[in-house]
Amino acid sequence: EPGIRTCFVCKSQDRRENLLRFTGRPGKPLCYDKKEINSGRGMWVHQDCLEQAFQKRLFYKAAKGTVRISDELAEQMKTLFNLTVEADQKTERKPL
Repeated sequence: EPGIRTCFVCKSQDRRENLLRFTGRPGKPLCYDKKEINSGRGMWVHQDCLEQAFQKRLFYKAAKGTVRISDELAEQMKTLFNLTVEADQKTERKPL
């Protein structure tokens, strides 16, 4: 259905306007895509699920590779959503 996306944390479907979009490419900094214009893999998340996404490092799975949390993104999350996010946090798969 047009305009419906799935939150990658809770897996529930919702309208685009109720979700936040992040973009990322393996090895590149994760980006909050408020205007929904950035290229790269789009990852949709409810604001209520955002803290869990960072704490459990779920962006790795959603981005299908390593993504980096930049200082800019950490500051943006603090300002916009009052979330404390560790900058330069690598969200990569642990070796077996």
